[in-house]
Amino acid sequence: MKIESTLERIRRVRHEISEECDHDPQKLVAYFQKRQQDHLDKLVSRKSDLSKEVWLKDAA
Repeated sequence: MKIESTLERIRRVRHEISEECDHDPQKLVAYFQKRQQDHLDKLVSRKSDLSKEVWLKDAA
C-alpha cells in the first residue's frame, strides 16, 4: 500500500475542488472567498503578526 505524501494529497484535493467548480476560475475564486469568510477566526493576518513581533522586540 502506497502512503500518500502531503504534496500529493494537497494536489488531489485542489483538483477535486477545481472539478466541483467545473474548472472555472471565477467559480474557484468565489469558492475560496466563501471559505475565507466562513473561517475568518482561523485566518492569520501577516500585518498583525508583524506588529506583534515589533511589540515584542520593543518590550525586550
